[in-house]
Amino acid sequence: MKQKNTQKLNVLKRMLGKRVAVITNYNTLDHFYGEVLEVIDETNVVVKNDKNEDSKVSIFDIRNPAQEL
Repeated sequence: MKQKNTQKLNVLKRMLGKRVAVITNYNTLDHFYGEVLEVIDETNVVVKNDKNEDSKVSIFDIRNPAQEL
């Protein structure tokens, strides 16, 4: 199990510095764009939005900005 978590963290660390979309409301697809600053654990990262504000978000709410929202 520890190896699986380590692999997941390594995958998340590759997202550092990447621009992503974060969905804030799945019903209306409200979202904001930002840059991944820090990986907290297997399910949470810190994203800096375009207004220079940091937010802790779940990885389940993150989408590649190339995907249509």
